[in-house]
Amino acid sequence: MPEPKIIGTLSAHFAKAKKAFSFEYSDAWLKSEQKFLLDPDIQLYKGTQFPNNKENFGVFLDSMPDTWGRTSVQGLFAVGEAGCNGAHGANRLASNSLLESIVFARRAVQVLDETWPEQAASVRWKETGLLTEIELQDESDSSIPKSARNVVDRVELQTLMWDKVGLARTGDQLLETRNELNKWRSADVTNRLFTDWEDANLLLLSRAVTAAALAREESRGGHYRLDYPETNPLMSKPITIVRKAR
Repeated sequence: MPEPKIIGTLSAHFAKAKKAFSFEYSDAWLKSEQKFLLDPDIQLYKGTQFPNNKENFGVFLDSMPDTWGRTSVQGLFAVGEAGCNGAHGANRLASNSLLESIVFARRAVQVLDETWPEQAASVRWKETGLLTEIELQDESDSSIPKSARNVVDRVELQTLMWDKVGLARTGDQLLETRNELNKWRSADVTNRLFTDWEDANLLLLSRAVTAAALAREESRGGHYRLDYPETNPLMSKPITIVRKAR
């Protein structure tokens, strides 16, 4: 079995009376040849998950392991919420991840002594290509003045997303939702409480889901479009959502 590699340190601390987690990559690992074995499409993120007065959240991309939990980093497994193995197709719902944690943890143990595959499972996306790449607009770049946008209300946001971007969607509903989301903004960073950070993330996630649902003009898995009820085999490709670095 390959010698485990230490790629960084995960630490826990308290911020605003809440437990927070930080991840820092090892300088030695970043300079090693191991770093260059990573899938080039995977970006390295670090930071604090619930920071204090910093809009810098630690994000770990779906690692796209194979059906044995093996990622593109030799010796690194990912199961459950951390993995995107395609076993459930497009039906990526919460309870599925719980099942994956049980099934794929067991499968990962079964291949601990096997040789690590040379080609990462994520190569499947490189072969098909992307359906589209969506760049989310930063709040500061909005054409609507800050004074004209209300701070997002969680209950109103949840109601909007359930009513318009819920189990069944239409293009008109999604366009209406996108316009409504653009009228909201997150709370000022300097005055945020813990729940304000959560609301800011929920608003960003809502924008991402709405944009992706608009772009996918078909029905697939848990995504059902009343105006596009059929599955289109030509659209069996992932959507990448990016936000310009600032």
